[in-house]
Amino acid sequence: MEVKGFVFSLDALFAIAIALIMITSSSYYLSGINENENQDYQIKQLTADFITVLEKNNSLENAIINNNSTELATFVNTIPQDICLNIELYHKNDLITPIIVVHKQNCESNYDALFSIKRSFVVENQDMNIFLAEVTSWRNEQ
Repeated sequence: MEVKGFVFSLDALFAIAIALIMITSSSYYLSGINENENQDYQIKQLTADFITVLEKNNSLENAIINNNSTELATFVNTIPQDICLNIELYHKNDLITPIIVVHKQNCESNYDALFSIKRSFVVENQDMNIFLAEVTSWRNEQ
């Protein structure tokens, strides 16, 4: 009987030791995660989502057809205050000079990381015109 109790005690001691090793190693791993890298990844994903939304709801096409940036400006100014955003639209024949430019209000160009995503889109009016949208975002450091 006494040997049986000793084996159970030894079993419990090993289980406690393994649990402590797992807790220690997981806390070491979690302390090594850089929060800024996670935030940068989130902004990059948001930038991709922003340009997808603008394309899917025809805001990019409407801005070109109407030669008006009001719909884009409304979108840009409704995103959270800690994210800055610029949108530039280019015609396929001139990728240097933007046709339409929209900047978020109250955003400075002071950033640690800048993310830019470009996407081409087609405007179907008289003929098929190809345009390029560039959405650039960064975290507002104010």
